Amino acid sequence: MTADLAGQVRAICLSLPEVVERLSHGARHHDDDFPHLWCAGLPGAQQELVAAVPGRFFRQIGRAHV
Repeated sequence: MTADLAGQVRAICLSLPEVVERLSHGARHHDDDFPHLWCAGLPGAQQELVAAVPGRFFRQIGRAHV
């Protein structure tokens, strides 16, 4: 993901009510092969999204860090 696109997505997200940004494992981003966005969802939402479109959504392994 280019820095410009990441900045645009970040600005859109931070403009939403009750949104907070926090570090993930001590950094704002990871150098992965594909762009990704982590966000909170309602209970069961992750399983539904992964089942519906497994090529786009992935299951979190382990517990989230708070």
